[in-house]
Formats: sequence, structure tokens, C-alpha cells
Amino acid sequence: MNRWILLAAGSALVFCLGFAAALWYGGSAQKEVNPSLAGFPSAGRSAKLPDIKDLPNPFSASSPPVGFSTTAAVDSAQQGDLLFEQRRFREAIPFYRKAVEKNSGDVDSWNDLGLCLHYVGRNREALEVLKKGSSIKPRFQRIWLSIGFVSLHLNLKEDAKSAFERAISLNSINDVAKEARKFLERIR
Repeated sequence: MNRWILLAAGSALVFCLGFAAALWYGGSAQKEVNPSLAGFPSAGRSAKLPDIKDLPNPFSASSPPVGFSTTAAVDSAQQGDLLFEQRRFREAIPFYRKAVEKNSGDVDSWNDLGLCLHYVGRNREALEVLKKGSSIKPRFQRIWLSIGFVSLHLNLKEDAKSAFERAISLNSINDVAKEARKFLERIR
């Protein structure tokens, strides 16, 4: 009988150790890899993990970005997101443009296109793109944060303030509202 108790206790211990290791490993693997840029959140969508066949050939002279697919099946917005996450903004712009051409209601892509344009120094064009996106879906909170962010960089403080306030008014308790409040504090 003691033998069965020891066996059961040993099995329980191994299970608990395995479970604890899985939690520890899973928790550390979940941490965000890409820090935000200048205190501003990165692209709105999360790119899915690439298939092994989509990974670049390390022996080629010029490899595409990690996770980039050359197959037509991969969505343009997802490819733009992969480039955005790698801070390859200039290269992401054509993919976001193609995404909004295919689906003009994809406000995430309008937002990310505007941010890419901003990060390559084309702030006026970025603001136009963001405003177009906000006219398509005025209740999309993140785009108002982006409008405020780019307006602030153009020293359009009243426009920035108005955009940040609009973002907060759409949902005052999430991370986007928290970021908008931080920017409003900088203006005041």
C-alpha cells in the first residue's frame, strides 16, 4: 500500500513540476518583443506566426523580412504588419496601400499606413490618410490617437488636443485612452 502512495505522490509531484515549468516558460514567451515607438503603440493587428515554408532563405543574398511570405495567399495587411513590427516602415507602405485599395473599410490599415508615413517623415500625408480613415469609421478609437500623435508632431496642438479628447470620449478606460491622457498632459 505504501508503494502505491509513493507512486501517486511521485506522479503528482512530476505533474506539478511540469505544469509549473509550462507556466513559467509560457509566461516568459508571452512578453512583448517590440517596444512601442516614441511612447506610441505599434500596429493594431497581431501578425500570426509564419509557416516554415514562408521563412526566408538564410543563404540568399537578399532575404525578405522574417515571417514574410511571397505567396499570394497572405494578406497585404499582414505583410505590412510584419514589416511594421520590424520597423521597416518605408517597405510596409505599399502593402498597406494595397490593403486599403482591396478593402477601403479596413481602418486598421488606414491607421497603420498613416503611422508608417509619419515614421518616414511624411507627416502631412500621414495626417491626410489618418483623417480619411477616421471619416470611414469615426468610432475607431485608435485612429484618433494616431491623429493626435501626428498633429502633435506637426505642432498643431489644438488639433492634437481635440483628437486625444475624442479618443478618450470613445472609451475612457482602456490603454488607448491612457495613452491619449499622457499626450494631453504633454500639451498642457
